[in-house]
Amino acid sequence: MPAKNKVTITIDNKKIKAEEGANLLKTAWEHEIDIPGLCYHPRLSPTAACRLCVVKINGSEWPKPACTTEVEEGMEVVAFDEELERHRRNLIDLMLSEHECNCVMCDSAGDCELQELGHRYEIMGISPEKFRKIYSNVTKKHDKLPILRHFAYDSDESKTKYPKESGSYSGEPKDCIRCGYCIEACPNNLYPVLIMEAVKFEQEELLARLSPDDCIRCGLCSFVCPGRIKLPDFFSSEKKEKEKV
Repeated sequence: MPAKNKVTITIDNKKIKAEEGANLLKTAWEHEIDIPGLCYHPRLSPTAACRLCVVKINGSEWPKPACTTEVEEGMEVVAFDEELERHRRNLIDLMLSEHECNCVMCDSAGDCELQELGHRYEIMGISPEKFRKIYSNVTKKHDKLPILRHFAYDSDESKTKYPKESGSYSGEPKDCIRCGYCIEACPNNLYPVLIMEAVKFEQEELLARLSPDDCIRCGLCSFVCPGRIKLPDFFSSEKKEKEKV
């Protein structure tokens, strides 16, 4: 396979050599430019669902998601300015407003990207670093970029590189961060997160339109889920009957 062309781009006045056509968000992370992004997964195609990674390119009036943008020669990127940071803070505040932020009781405390961003944008008070010191034996080598940016949860690589002492997630709907990974991973083009919520809130008409019976229980949605929610459990009639009891 022929090598890709190397091009020069600028991110916040920092000149970077990168492969032409590479993912802009991944390129920024590789060069220690920490643009926020919850929905990007290196093993899935980008969806731009969270809108946190928007940047301004070559003076564009409208910001563009870095996760769906390819690197081009001469690209000039503004990743951080007052307007972009205000946009990100508002989005994170909105996410947290409907999220059960009981971090003290959550096994992912100290290793949660949403928690990291909540503290970074001064919406949540206690830092993930403090959680790590108080509630786990995680060492300082884990203080780098969160797991989500590198490996799927429960993969062999993740278990080896990021051993967890505190157990597992609850696997309940409250652990959902609306990243959209489950939708991208589903081989039958289902919407696992919407099916889960339709079951939870007893929205029978919506549930019928979402076709949960088409699930083949391959488990891919749960494999990529940051909250380790066992999504296929919400698809079966047996699960729905238990919910009614």
